[in-house]
Amino acid sequence: MSFRTKLWGQVGKAALQGAKDSFSKLPVLAPPPKAGLVPLEEAWGIPGTNVLIAQDLPYSIVPLSERIKQSVVHMLLWLLPNNQRLSRWDKATATRELTAFMGLDVKLDLWKDWDTDEGWARLLVQGPCAGDLKKEGDVWVVDCSVLGLAEMREGCAPLGVKVAIHVDEAGVRPAWIQKQDGTKVYPNEGEKWKVARVIASAGLHNWVGMVRHVLNLHYVAAQGLSILVHNHLPFEHPIHRLLWPHVAGTLLVNWGATKNFVGPNTIGVHNYAPSWNGWLKLIPVGWGAFTWEDYDIPDVYVRRGTDELIRKGLYPFGEDATLIWGVIRGYMDDYISQYYPDDASIVADKVLQDAFVSLDKVLPKPLRARTRGELAHVLTRFISMVSLEHKLVSGIAWDYMSHPYYLPNVAKEAATVEEAVPYREEAEANVMFRYTISAMCWRMMEDWSYVALDEKGKGAIRRFRESLKQAGVEIDRRNRSRKVPFPHLHPDGLETSVAV
Repeated sequence: MSFRTKLWGQVGKAALQGAKDSFSKLPVLAPPPKAGLVPLEEAWGIPGTNVLIAQDLPYSIVPLSERIKQSVVHMLLWLLPNNQRLSRWDKATATRELTAFMGLDVKLDLWKDWDTDEGWARLLVQGPCAGDLKKEGDVWVVDCSVLGLAEMREGCAPLGVKVAIHVDEAGVRPAWIQKQDGTKVYPNEGEKWKVARVIASAGLHNWVGMVRHVLNLHYVAAQGLSILVHNHLPFEHPIHRLLWPHVAGTLLVNWGATKNFVGPNTIGVHNYAPSWNGWLKLIPVGWGAFTWEDYDIPDVYVRRGTDELIRKGLYPFGEDATLIWGVIRGYMDDYISQYYPDDASIVADKVLQDAFVSLDKVLPKPLRARTRGELAHVLTRFISMVSLEHKLVSGIAWDYMSHPYYLPNVAKEAATVEEAVPYREEAEANVMFRYTISAMCWRMMEDWSYVALDEKGKGAIRRFRESLKQAGVEIDRRNRSRKVPFPHLHPDGLETSVAV
C-alpha cells in the first residue's frame, strides 16, 4: 500500500467524518437569503451563454463552520496529484489494497461478479448508468456519443461510445460496444473486447458524472429549485415550506462546485477525461439538449421502451424509481390539496405564477403550472430529481466509480487492459474524490414536519413518511427475489437534497 494511498485516505476519512457531522442534525428552520446570480459566461467563461447561475457567497441553510469545513475539503482535493502519472496499478493489487484500506469488499458485496461481462452489463439496469437505458432494435443501449464533441485531456482515449446489452429472463449480458469512430467491438474478441470495455466504462463514468449529475441535476434541477425557494417564494408561502428540505445545502455545494470543480485547473477537469476546452463545448450542448420530459417517470420509460423490462421485473432501477415517484406524487397531491381547493386557486396565486416566470432566466426550458395536477407534476419531478435521480448518479458512485478496472474516470488507447486503465495516481485521486463526497446528507425519512406552516402541512408530511415506509417494505420484498439485490432507492437511504 503506497504512502500516497495512506495519506489521502486519511484526508478522505477526515472529510467524510466532517460531512457526517454536518448532517447529523436537521437544519434549523430560517428564511434563506436571496442568491446572487451572474451570467454563465462570467462564471465559467463560456461565450454566448446568457443564462444565470448562483454565484458569490454560499447562500445555504448550513452553519458558517460547515462552510469553512467544505472549503478546506475542496482545497485538499484540488491538491490531489491528478496530473502525476507515475505507476501502474494492476487489477489484483488494486482490488486487494482498496478492499483492505477502503472497505471496498463491503461496497462490492452485491457485485461479486463485477469483473465478468454479466456483472459489468448489469451497470445498465441497476448501476449509475441505468437512468439512460433505452431500447434500440433487439438490444438495450446507453448512448454516450455526445462525449465525442469534447476534446480529451492528453493521453485520454476518445469516450464518445455507445454500449448495448441483452436483457431477458436468463439475465443481462453485453451485446457490443460502439467506439467513437463508429466501429463495434464484440465480447468474443478477446483482449480487444476487454480494452474496449475499459474505455466504454470511462465513457459511462464521464457521461454520468459530468452530464447526468453535475449539469442536469446540480445546475438545472437543484439550482432552479433553490432559486425558486430562495429568491421568489416568501418564507410563509406553503410551497416554500414544502420545498425547504429539498433545497437545504444546495446553493452551498453548487457554489463550491462553481469555484473549485468547474473551470480550468479545477477538481472536475483534473478528475474527468475532457480538457477544459472539452467542457466548454459540452456544457452549452448539454444545456441546449436538456428536456424536463427525460425525468418524467414512468412516461420516459414508455418512450424508451424500458416499460417492457419493468413489467417483466428485469429493470430494478426503473421498477423502484416508478414506486418512489408514485409516493412523491401522492405526497404532492395531498399537500397541494391542503392549500389549494381547485385549479382556479393555483392561477390566482400570483406569487407562485410570477415565481415560475422568473425562473426562465436560470433554466434551459421554462416551467409553468396552472392547475393542481400540473403543479403536483412539476414539484414531483423536482423532488424526484434531487432525491432518487441524484442517488443513482452520485449517491452510489462510491460503490461503482472507485475501482479503476470497473468504472474508471479515464482510460487510454492501448493494446492491453493494464495499459488502458488509469495510472495509479489518477485512480487514487478519483478514489479520494469519490470517498470525500460519499457522505449522506439529510435523509428523506427524517421527521420534516417542523418546517410546515401549520397542522395541515404537518399531516401531509407525516403521511408521506408512512407511505415511504411502505415503499421500503415493498423494495425489501423485491430484493429477496432478485438475482442481485438493488438497495439503492430504499427510502432509508434517500436524501432530501443534493447537499453533497
